[in-house]
Amino acid sequence: MAWVLDAEVESTPLSTTGGHTWEAARRLAAYLSAAAGELGLRRPGLRLLELGSGTGWLGANVARNMPEAALVVLTEQPDGLAHLRRNVALNSARGLPVGHVRVQSCDWRAYGPEAAAGSGGKQDSVAGCGSSAAGGSGDGPAAAEGKAAAAAAAGAAAAGVDPAAPAPALTSAEEQQKEELDLAAVPWDFIIGSDLIYNEIGSRCLPRVLAALARPQTQVLYCHTKHRFDLLDMEFLEQLEACGLCCEEVWEPGVPPPPQSPPLRFPPTDLFPEQRIAVYRITQRQQQPEQQMA
Repeated sequence: MAWVLDAEVESTPLSTTGGHTWEAARRLAAYLSAAAGELGLRRPGLRLLELGSGTGWLGANVARNMPEAALVVLTEQPDGLAHLRRNVALNSARGLPVGHVRVQSCDWRAYGPEAAAGSGGKQDSVAGCGSSAAGGSGDGPAAAEGKAAAAAAAGAAAAGVDPAAPAPALTSAEEQQKEELDLAAVPWDFIIGSDLIYNEIGSRCLPRVLAALARPQTQVLYCHTKHRFDLLDMEFLEQLEACGLCCEEVWEPGVPPPPQSPPLRFPPTDLFPEQRIAVYRITQRQQQPEQQMA
């Protein structure tokens, strides 16, 4: 049975790309709908994490079609959280089954090598995961908290929320979300994301986040616009390999494979290669030995 993709979200101008729903999110939703049975998305008790949720359109639609999931977590940078929470609340008020959705920040720098070695919070020196990484500022704790609060206020204003207004009474479900989860401690069944590589933060940090959060049983599905930023794509593949990960393109069951795209190289073989949207499965290297993004 095809999914019902009727979640509604509001777009807003943010300092990140998260204020708009991109076509890669819609492509991944279509793939998940068509492959739900094959992937096992209909099983009860599943735990699903979305990285870089943006407006929440993809995550809300996934949650809406997985009412028996135990946990669906949508993550975003601090300045996009108010907008993301507003969109989830909007769909909850419309009666969509999104009560099992949690929204929280995800600092990609927290999964770098120094963090794993116990660096005492000195994460801004992680190679390529510097001060502008998702969810953090690279400053000391007090400065970081101040900037996070300012970012949250800016996000709230952009989303049409008055940050000075009294907070509404929390329901029991909202009360449970006051403390954020330790994302690395959750045995995720699925990790999803779409069009997260548009600067060096994504190409360098995303592979480390995936390597830290995905377990052998986790299915990682990432939807990507090919040949939009070829140099970043090449770096992303290099970082995946460095993290012991690799990717292959997947498509709906019973559908012919998509046409081959020009290989990733710089300078490109084609002056204007096709920017086709593709879905990739990312796995640990021993499970899938060849890189397939090109």
